[in-house]
Amino acid sequence: MPDTAHWRTRPATLEFIDIYAGLTDNELRRYRQRHPEEGSIVTGFFQQAREEGLEQGIEQGLERGMRQGRAEGERLVLERQIRHRFGRLPPEAAERLRRAQETDLETWADNVLDAETLDEVFRPTRA
Repeated sequence: MPDTAHWRTRPATLEFIDIYAGLTDNELRRYRQRHPEEGSIVTGFFQQAREEGLEQGIEQGLERGMRQGRAEGERLVLERQIRHRFGRLPPEAAERLRRAQETDLETWADNVLDAETLDEVFRPTRA
């Protein structure tokens, strides 16, 4: 009969081996041949890790895409408001809008509402 403490630590050991040793497919196959009783543990761990990694990647991609979409939308609306209020947008202002961070866009969107000049739009904060 196996030592139960040893068997309880085996999944943690497998996780350590997988993460830090980076088992190749051949190494994993040899391990499964030598330790068939643990095959389901190893297979389950790899499957779970793959699913969690895929899920995390999808979530991060969606979040990033949504942030970029919001920023692009803010940029387009702000550019439209500036053109409506001040006319043609100088190339340096267009470039500044293109490179702006989301927080800058938000500040400038507030500024454009009562700015008297284009320079006032691009001030860090409205007094």
